[in-house]
Amino acid sequence: MSCVKCHKTTRNSVSISCSLCNAEFHSTCVNLKAEEVNFFRESSETKWKCEVCTVATPTSDCLSPSDLQRIAATVKDLLTTEIAKLIQTELAPIRNELSELKVSVNFLSNEFDTFKKDLTSHKSEIETLKREIAEGIGQRQKGWKNWETGKNGEKDNEKEERKEIDEEGRNVRIGWRRRVKGRSV
Repeated sequence: MSCVKCHKTTRNSVSISCSLCNAEFHSTCVNLKAEEVNFFRESSETKWKCEVCTVATPTSDCLSPSDLQRIAATVKDLLTTEIAKLIQTELAPIRNELSELKVSVNFLSNEFDTFKKDLTSHKSEIETLKREIAEGIGQRQKGWKNWETGKNGEKDNEKEERKEIDEEGRNVRIGWRRRVKGRSV
């Protein structure tokens, strides 16, 4: 079970139960010493009542309107205090988590802004490189055509030179054959 006042478990601690409503409390939550708790437990004639039951059950059988107002005010104050404590206890971790979440969101926002700037810069660099590559390819194509034209021109010149050499060689051979034949005659 748990203590009605602090809402923590009463297991393995000195606690007492109200003789009317059976609500359980830590002895420290209701300002009782361990000896007093033992006295109420051992006594069959003396019963312990919690604060709410003590206020709600007066000694006489009739309650006056002022008694009812006093009881209602006491119960209201007790509930308000306990609810406020409970809310504060439950809200503290939520506030901490929200604070940590806010820090994380700010960090991620800054990282996103940096990423966005880097991306824009890289896009610009890529566009520049694309233009440079396109211009370089165009220059290479022009150079390649010029080189091919020059190469073909060289090939044509080489062919002409070979023809000339071949003709000269043929002429030399023919002349040599004629000379050799003329000697033998």
